[in-house]
Amino acid sequence: MKVGRYQEMIDLAGAVLETQGGRNVEETYLYQGHALALLGDGPGAVDAYEQALRLNENFYPAQWALDAIVSSP
Repeated sequence: MKVGRYQEMIDLAGAVLETQGGRNVEETYLYQGHALALLGDGPGAVDAYEQALRLNENFYPAQWALDAIVSSP
């Protein structure tokens, strides 16, 4: 993420999400959301953060990210 390889982050998240185990890991959706947000896909990022929170309602990094993207102009 720090080097700007956002599409690679999305590709990696997609590969992980193709597995049953990967679909149950909230961090996968968090990083997918970050990459989507940084590429300008706000609605996609919101969906990813919300999925992370469906998996773990106490996953505060996803809640913070969601709050930041929803409250931005």
